[in-house]
Formats: sequence, structure tokens, C-alpha cells
Amino acid sequence: MHNNKKFNNNFIKNPVPYGTVYFKINQAVSNTIDTSNGVADVFNLHITLTNIQTGETKVLKSYNLFVSDQSHSVFAQFLYEFLEKINDDGFSSASELIGITGEVNYFQNKHGYDDLNNWNFNIPSATAQKQLLQHIANNTSLPMKKPKNPYNPFEQQSQLQTNSVQYDASDQDEFPNYMGSNAYNPTFDTDANIPENPYIPYEDDLY
Repeated sequence: MHNNKKFNNNFIKNPVPYGTVYFKINQAVSNTIDTSNGVADVFNLHITLTNIQTGETKVLKSYNLFVSDQSHSVFAQFLYEFLEKINDDGFSSASELIGITGEVNYFQNKHGYDDLNNWNFNIPSATAQKQLLQHIANNTSLPMKKPKNPYNPFEQQSQLQTNSVQYDASDQDEFPNYMGSNAYNPTFDTDANIPENPYIPYEDDLY
């Protein structure tokens, strides 16, 4: 021991304190472990935790996420997040969890081990784009149609009709001006509410 070493708050290294942190699942495998209540199925996760304020990181090399069919369990809340944010068809392989990111509550459980709960997944960009397009499609009051060119004499004129305004080409000049009072102005209603994630009550796993 160095005689000149000073022991104070600076001596304790805690790059990622308990609380809400960022996470990324780097690796995931299915496994079983022996517990006081018998053999338990788990997903063994290699996870990087990141301090939201400083960006410092800590790696949990072997975090066990216990599989449970109880609605209040940590696994149930984890699964609900997967169904809501990643794939509503669920998952059957641990490899499908690799790469998931988001925020999670990092704490010490009653057994003195590092633990995680309150999972909040990020929505992958591809999934977010798909959901946005679906939202627009579901909430559009008029289908998108290519308007006729009023200045093209070779394009056959026909009746244009919206859900609220009807235009009859026979009532206009041969080449009507669409900027007038009878303009073809489709409107779209995309102000429908996007449903938020439902609050799902749960409690810690008992193991």
C-alpha cells in the first residue's frame, strides 16, 4: 500500500450510478440456471449501460433476465416493450434481442446484485418509418390520386370528385384554370391521435 494514497470520494469509481441509464444489448443467449425454487429459464444478456449525464459506460457481462409468465414480472414488462416497439409478433430466439437500445432503471436488488427493470425500448428507425406511413394511410380522408393536367389537350377530361367537392369538366372552358374557385383541392386529415404506450403495471421478479 502506498503511504501517500488518500482515500476520499475520488477513490471510489462509479462511472454509471444507479438510476435511469441508456442500455444496449450486445449479445443474448438462452440458458437455464439452478435456483432455490428449481431450474429457471433465463436470457443471459451482455449489456452496455451508459451514464446519461456523462456518457461513461459500464458493461454487465452476464445479466440474467428470468423468464416468467406472470403479468407483473420484469420479463412481462420487457416483453410488452418488445411487442410494442420492435415486433408485435413476439420473438422466439435470443438472437432477436441483440442490438436493442433504450433506457432502463439500474438498481441493486435485495440480494445485493445489479439489476434492471422499467425497460423503455427505442423504436428502430425502419420500424418508426413503417408506423408513420401506416398512420398516414389510416388517417387520410382521401386517397392520393395524380391530378389531371388541365393544360394537356390530349388528356381526356373526366369528372373529378372528392368526398366534399365535385368538379364537372363539361361546365368549364376547354382548358380550365384549376386555381379558380372550383379548384381541385383535396384535403387530408392526419390529425388523429397516435395512441401512447399503455401503462402496464408490474413488480420485480421473485427469484
